Amino acid sequence: MVEAQFEILGTFDKCRVCGSKRRLMDELVKEQAEEGEIPDNTNPCLQMISAVAANPVTLATALIGATFPTGVAIVDACLDCGTLYAVSLLKGSMKTTAQMPQQGMPGFPPAGGMRRAS
Repeated sequence: MVEAQFEILGTFDKCRVCGSKRRLMDELVKEQAEEGEIPDNTNPCLQMISAVAANPVTLATALIGATFPTGVAIVDACLDCGTLYAVSLLKGSMKTTAQMPQQGMPGFPPAGGMRRAS
């Protein structure tokens, strides 16, 4: 589990290639909200890319409650030309919290835990 606090660095309301304001997930979410399938305030995005500015070893051995600087790009696709582009850019920090150990499917060990019988 991760707790996060973010500041919006920038938002982009149109495609940088063709100038269109039509976005794939934006329109799909609007349609679903109109039909009552999802809440009106759902944040549309095709993909959310995040990166923590820390050494992977430091992250893996961090104590619960450690805070790391983090950047996030929220990406969608232009419906007119297909370009993927950042809709929002954010920066902030993520605080590590306790996480349950990952479990495999029922009857199977977690990935990498199976060994071939001799």
